[in-house]
Amino acid sequence: LRLFKSYSELLSEFNTTDTDRIGLLYSGKEIKASFAINLSKEKVLVEVASKLFHALRSFDKADIDVIWAHELPEVGLGRAINDRLRRAES
Repeated sequence: LRLFKSYSELLSEFNTTDTDRIGLLYSGKEIKASFAINLSKEKVLVEVASKLFHALRSFDKADIDVIWAHELPEVGLGRAINDRLRRAES
């Protein structure tokens, strides 16, 4: 699992020649991608938290090799969600 702070950072790090199956976890505006899960269209952190584990299991079942996740603001529930993502990252 890899965290990204902005979509420009994601695009700069993203290597289209990778053969890995890549999944994307994000919230906000809809993104068209084969393996993308929008955890909250309205960026509601309670919704993100409630959908996170199901999304990670879905990627596991889909045999995803690498997951890119949008890092949330480091306040309140966002901090707790980021902590969980960082633990999954290592």
